[in-house]
Amino acid sequence: MKTYFFSALISGLLITSSTLAVATTPRNISGNYTTETTHPDGETYTGILQITQTNNTYALNWDNNSLLGTGVRVDDMLAVAYGESECSIAGYQILENGDLNGVWAYQESKLGNEYATASISNEGR
Repeated sequence: MKTYFFSALISGLLITSSTLAVATTPRNISGNYTTETTHPDGETYTGILQITQTNNTYALNWDNNSLLGTGVRVDDMLAVAYGESECSIAGYQILENGDLNGVWAYQESKLGNEYATASISNEGR
């Protein structure tokens, strides 16, 4: 009985480790995006977002240095801090098509929304 148990345990570990080995690599989100932003007051805005991976973090640049941020990725989520004298936050879900769907807020602010459409040049990453 002990031999059967250990054999089954080892087989299970081998199957599990082989399954983990073939897990898909997360999509590379570095690239350019067109943003559609809705402010808490309902005002809308269209802009440009550039994301660059820097080791274990991501550098975010909205509208040619108008706003800069740093992001940390966990699975299909990107958490971002941005701003200068007032720290603000954003959270994005990384969608299967490469787009980003998120919410953001300044300190003591209501939530705004932002949808970032991946540029065609981001394809194949």
